[in-house]
Amino acid sequence: MKRSFFPQVHQEDGVAETYLKSWEGFHNVVRKLLHHPSYVFRGQRDFKWLLEPSLTRLVQTKSRWKAYEGKYVDTFRQALRGRIDDAILFSLNEPELLAIGQHFGLATPLLDWCTSPYVALFFAFEQPDGRPQSPYRTVAALHERFIAGVSDATEGGGIEFFRPTSGFNKRLVHQGGLFTRSPLFVDIQTWVEEQFENVDEAILIKVHIPSGNRLECLRGLNRMNINHVSLFPDIDGSSQFCNLKIEITNY
Repeated sequence: MKRSFFPQVHQEDGVAETYLKSWEGFHNVVRKLLHHPSYVFRGQRDFKWLLEPSLTRLVQTKSRWKAYEGKYVDTFRQALRGRIDDAILFSLNEPELLAIGQHFGLATPLLDWCTSPYVALFFAFEQPDGRPQSPYRTVAALHERFIAGVSDATEGGGIEFFRPTSGFNKRLVHQGGLFTRSPLFVDIQTWVEEQFENVDEAILIKVHIPSGNRLECLRGLNRMNINHVSLFPDIDGSSQFCNLKIEITNY
């Protein structure tokens, strides 16, 4: 994907960024990406947020993580006893176990992605504006094939893509979900910029959409059957869907 792929885009060291005037402009981005199936997508409520896992934000320093690293997975596995079937618990490998933990609020080295740009857009706009309000929300697109090729030859570890096979988390199936696992304390954009310095390809694309479009965006996505009911096959999804019908006219 060359520099001229998107209009009004800043691109450098493998990272392309563009700012849209409204959420409707996202359709043009999707049309361009239809011919590039190697991208996976992530939505974020604040355009300033780094692409980093919750575990990095929790432990903050390498020294603090080093003191706990060896006990991390075993502690979670032990804490799960009596909460899920033992046959399932002890059959899960570390990535599968962390994927379950991620779903239930465990701080992990995993970062959530999905295969649909519109599902990522939903997650960018699902929650109301934070305080302070961010002027833009972001959908990030990461080129899996390029990343995997470079990661295999990267000393010290690269970015791994992981698709759980366990049926424990039904939300992942409905959302087309997958995860990345990258070196802690190095956000994905920084890693891409270091590994793809002077590379004239869009390895990471960051599409920034005005936050003021939230209600219109969610209303439009609902017409595409992208909502809490379709993405969250549980009671929580049904409840959130009903809440939005109150908040958004003609939802």
